[in-house]
Amino acid sequence: MSGHPEDFGDRYTDAIRGKAKNAATLADLVGRLAPDEPVFVLIGRDLLAPLAIQQYAEGARRAGREEFAADVEARGIDFLRWQAANRGRVKLPD
Repeated sequence: MSGHPEDFGDRYTDAIRGKAKNAATLADLVGRLAPDEPVFVLIGRDLLAPLAIQQYAEGARRAGREEFAADVEARGIDFLRWQAANRGRVKLPD
């Protein structure tokens, strides 16, 4: 795997889509990572997370992964909705 978005394949696409929207999702994804594979997690209270998600979606779109980009954007909207409903918990990252 070269690290290009088009190389990530179904394991990330499935995690982004509705197939992985339960409590075991993160554990399932982590279980498939190589021991030395880096991971970057965004959480709802991070004020900057929706922007990062949108930029990731734009990169996927430029790489020709339109469906994946749309799925990523949908998760960004989930973050924005959560932040709107939880304004007192949202902050800049430490």
